Amino acid sequence: MSKLIDTNYEDGLMLSGYQKKLNTMKKKFFVLYRDTTQESARLEYFDSMRKFKSGLAPKRVLKLENCFNINRRLDTKHDYVIALATKDGGFGIVLETESEMLQWLQALLSLQRSITNKADIFIPKFGK
Repeated sequence: MSKLIDTNYEDGLMLSGYQKKLNTMKKKFFVLYRDTTQESARLEYFDSMRKFKSGLAPKRVLKLENCFNINRRLDTKHDYVIALATKDGGFGIVLETESEMLQWLQALLSLQRSITNKADIFIPKFGK
């Protein structure tokens, strides 16, 4: 079960919980972070909650600024899948319930939109 976290924490932790990786169907502990002054928004996963809590490095970090597409994937044999696409390839997360999938998808898309909006503000426009 995913847990929505109070986003007032300085480390930016938003959401965490056990989910399955689409390719391997192995259960991993996923953690979603919003932007902070130290780090950009990202999705990390660990082999277990114990490894996360003990401060070990994550197995993988997906920076949301590098994701050009985040959406629900319907073309798999699993009902509740979120796909994240980066230039390095795709990554899928299998969730247990529709409500859990919607919770994660909404959080991921919200973070992606805020990154896009920041990029639009800070990219200088040069004209002739």
